[in-house]
Amino acid sequence: MLAALTGTCAGLTFVGGGVWTLILVLSDEAFGLGTEGSGFLNSVYGAGGVVGGLLAGYVAARVRLASPGVPPHLG
Repeated sequence: MLAALTGTCAGLTFVGGGVWTLILVLSDEAFGLGTEGSGFLNSVYGAGGVVGGLLAGYVAARVRLASPGVPPHLG
């Protein structure tokens, strides 16, 4: 359990660092927005996380994957 948690945290840190670097490079070189563009892309990235979290909560509350009281391997 501890190894899985440690691996997950390490993987998320590695991917997160890549995302921040990609945002900086995209804002400056691909879009030509400069330093202001990195702030804009970071805010859009955060807004997407909020919208995605709300949408996932809505879908989880509305969608039934199995009938209540039936074990998953029997349903």
